Amino acid sequence: SSSFDATRIFGSASLVGTFKVSNKLVAAPKLSIMHLAEDQDGTTDSAGNVTTGETIDLGRVSFGGTLSYLAGRVSPFIRILGEYDYSKEDAVNLGNGNFSSDDKFGINATVGFNMNMGNGMTGNVEATSATLLRDNIDVYTVSGRIRYTW
Repeated sequence: SSSFDATRIFGSASLVGTFKVSNKLVAAPKLSIMHLAEDQDGTTDSAGNVTTGETIDLGRVSFGGTLSYLAGRVSPFIRILGEYDYSKEDAVNLGNGNFSSDDKFGINATVGFNMNMGNGMTGNVEATSATLLRDNIDVYTVSGRIRYTW
């Protein structure tokens, strides 16, 4: 047995705008910054195994936006966000000559559609690739949401 202790601080801020480009086209540019710092204390368990402490520092600036086509009850959209990691940990040796992703730049791309079904019912379906241009990592997400407002 052992005891683990860590202190973490996290913050983020975003600027988002919404502009009607035409009667049917809406652009929503976005600029955001996120930073996380964590200090993990070292520990020794009851068997005498030592785990050294570690400091983790991650920072990312994201920029891009969403372009939506207003088509009545269903509005398709595309979102492209460029990502720059201004602060991050070094690549981790995964064994057999493989290392974790160590890219400073990436792209987060999403396609989907928003739905307005009337009577307070709205929804969203989207598919995202969050790791374009990043080596040795693939993250794909498909999600859906339904919301009812009383």
